[in-house]
Amino acid sequence: MMNRPRFLVKHHMGMGDHIVHNGMVRKIARDYPDYQICLGTKSHYWENVKYMYRDNPQITVINVGDDEGLHRMCHFEKFDKIISSHFADGNPYHYEIFYDDAFYKLVNMDPEIKKEYFYLDRDSNLENRIYDELVTSQGITGEYLFVHEKRDYNVLIDKNRLEPNIPVVVADPKYGIFELLKVIENAKSVHVISSCFLSLFMCKKYNQNIFAHMYCDRAFLAPYIKKHDIEILL
Repeated sequence: MMNRPRFLVKHHMGMGDHIVHNGMVRKIARDYPDYQICLGTKSHYWENVKYMYRDNPQITVINVGDDEGLHRMCHFEKFDKIISSHFADGNPYHYEIFYDDAFYKLVNMDPEIKKEYFYLDRDSNLENRIYDELVTSQGITGEYLFVHEKRDYNVLIDKNRLEPNIPVVVADPKYGIFELLKVIENAKSVHVISSCFLSLFMCKKYNQNIFAHMYCDRAFLAPYIKKHDIEILL
């Protein structure tokens, strides 16, 4: 494996960006089986991104620290092939189409690959433990709502817009996004802001009752998100 030629997939490194590129990275890995597929990630997303690709040893996740680290890696490390969906390398669409679609079109891929090739190898034992911590041990025996918001940035969901008299489980940032999937699947409904959780649900719906509270942030994205069969609240 160490002697394999290296293929760098250069893309934006937000957690949501990593999720929407999952299909692209896996498609490239399938199409180039003799290459080691490499991608960079910021330090604080490294564990989550490694988890997302842990099923495929052909995919290497490199902790570059930050955006400058990605720039240095691209210029000073040797890669046999490089493909880029990063807007810093040019975006002829000029935001005329949604980011996710532009990423795929920039590398001449059908945007539907985002969903078609998305895959996550889940850990049921881990998910059960987190479910027990957040739901069972809190005395919740019936219906509950799942909420993700960014309290540190004051991007908050209006609790008056939630169904009343039902317990609310709020995503705790100490848990990785993929560790919470059982909690999400078993919620009566899921309520999120424009974030990595919303990016995940646009790749695969883990609950049939998902509400995007777009009045919190990035309301201009609402028409695109609605196409993914997600309810919009403005």
